[in-house]
Amino acid sequence: MLMTTLRNHNEVVAASSASEGLKKVKVVEDMAEIASMIMDKKRIKFDPSKFEDRYEDALAAMIEAKKKGKKPPKAAPKPKENVVNLMDVLKKSPAKEGAAPPKKKTA
Repeated sequence: MLMTTLRNHNEVVAASSASEGLKKVKVVEDMAEIASMIMDKKRIKFDPSKFEDRYEDALAAMIEAKKKGKKPPKAAPKPKENVVNLMDVLKKSPAKEGAAPPKKKTA
């Protein structure tokens, strides 16, 4: 049997003492109702069979490779982000249409 500990016994506190020291906040009833509706809409039943612990899988693969005397497997490359600078696109668009780019204002 394999078990993962989320918290050590000395890190666990009583539920009654968990909120000590927090400031009292005035909650707007409408906002609380909206937040409650959003949470109800997003609530799903957790299906542990669909859970994939990628960290534990990668750790197991690294340990297995070390046991066999091989180099640990490389991590999958991060996907490239398609970040677009909107100002650059707007500046280039008149040039594509054959028009002159707008002139800079001088103060």
